[in-house]
Amino acid sequence: MDNFVYKYSVIEGDVISETDEKISYETKLVASRNGFIIKSTNHYHT
Repeated sequence: MDNFVYKYSVIEGDVISETDEKISYETKLVASRNGFIIKSTNHYHT
């Protein structure tokens, strides 16, 4: 099995508050014996 990574950033819109420059999201699917483990990380750049 392979590992997969999906990354994206939001730089403007309703999701961003006035104090945030951008929000970056990273989702990883890590292969394990029984399928995948999902790891999610959010980075808030103020």
